[in-house]
Amino acid sequence: MFEALWGAARAVGAYSTALAVVADNLANISTPGFTPRRTVFAELVDGSVSRPSGLEPLVQAVPGQGPLVATGRRWDFAVAGPGYFPLRLEDGQTAYARSGAFSLDAQGRLTGPRGALVLGAGGTALEPLASDNRPTLVSFANPGGLHHLGDGLYSPTPTSGPPRPAPAGARVVEGHLEQSSTDLAAEMATLLATQRAFQLAVRGLDTQDQMLGLANRLKGT
Repeated sequence: MFEALWGAARAVGAYSTALAVVADNLANISTPGFTPRRTVFAELVDGSVSRPSGLEPLVQAVPGQGPLVATGRRWDFAVAGPGYFPLRLEDGQTAYARSGAFSLDAQGRLTGPRGALVLGAGGTALEPLASDNRPTLVSFANPGGLHHLGDGLYSPTPTSGPPRPAPAGARVVEGHLEQSSTDLAAEMATLLATQRAFQLAVRGLDTQDQMLGLANRLKGT
């Protein structure tokens, strides 16, 4: 009986995560360069007889191409095709972003989220006022496996593979921003289905709680 209660509680937690992911996708539907995410459920088998199989949510990015919108801003750049801008964070780590809403810092360097330095060819920080360098692009074998750092920044994982040169079809479009690739209709459908699954999981947890209460009462008589 406790195994069933544990399984129901895991389901509630998993679908709570799924709801939060959908809500985040909808909240960022107007965020430039935003890549929606999805929750993938995999069976959890740990070989323990004391705990049944449950749901282990895995959150993955869903790469796609959002529409490009002209902004007229000199330091706005959009990615057309598969690719990411490399940026160097304050701690020296290299992160990657689809959004190219950049600006200049006090030293004339092109910067992105968190003040990260936008990198050009050779991994050097771009100083567009001093040269004609443009942001470079890289790609990944499996961009869905990138780890989301927040603020539209990503880091590689063993699942995504290491960064590599972007394919020939990918290009940087100046004076434009890529809009979110979130599909509103698909997200609303996912939201309704996930809400229903969450309600059923909560009902299952409540049923298990009632059964345990009944068993305790019977034991006490």
